[in-house]
Amino acid sequence: EGALALHCRLAGERSPTELTVNLFRPQANAVYLGQLLRWQLETLRPGGPVSAVTLTVAASGPVLWQQQELFAPEKRRRSPEQLGELVDRLSCRLGRQAVLRPALLRDAQPEHACLHMPLTGAVPRTSRAAPSVAWFPAAWRPTRLFAMPEELSDVTLSSRGVPLRFHAQGAPQQVSRHWGPERIETGWWRGGVRRDYYIVETAVGGRWWLFRDLSSQRWFV
Repeated sequence: EGALALHCRLAGERSPTELTVNLFRPQANAVYLGQLLRWQLETLRPGGPVSAVTLTVAASGPVLWQQQELFAPEKRRRSPEQLGELVDRLSCRLGRQAVLRPALLRDAQPEHACLHMPLTGAVPRTSRAAPSVAWFPAAWRPTRLFAMPEELSDVTLSSRGVPLRFHAQGAPQQVSRHWGPERIETGWWRGGVRRDYYIVETAVGGRWWLFRDLSSQRWFV
């Protein structure tokens, strides 16, 4: 077993001081763990003399041991553990909330389908609801979203309400093909989002993911 998180408690004359060292992967190297702990202790300013120190393993997991190769090339001797050590050092120096990774969530509303969580420590659980069945194949969804939807101007619609032309990113766009709509709705606690999404292909081969806000009838990309 190896440590995934160390919890240190310093008892003093006033109130106790506590800190936690979270790890990217289980680690059983006492020298390495002590170095991470020392970096955390350097940031503390106890209110008085320390009378006792308590150290506990807050989370643990199995350590993967692999025999080293004597004549392995230099690039093969670079263990994946080096990545974990880099993440641990950055998290200790900069703070756990500064070293993050993206994680997908089962959420129908695109801007809420991803969050960023710390690379070290336990992965928090979420209670997000499962998405509705999407009409589009998942591979057609874009892998990049704007921070906020950008409103379209000069949108021309067909008699069926499908966008034929629109103006975006400083240029007119002529739609040659489209797929949709896909209706996405959320509950009142999120403001009651109601949208119709379309994938459109323009005459020059670009693909756009557009939606119409059914409350305001405005179009966005």
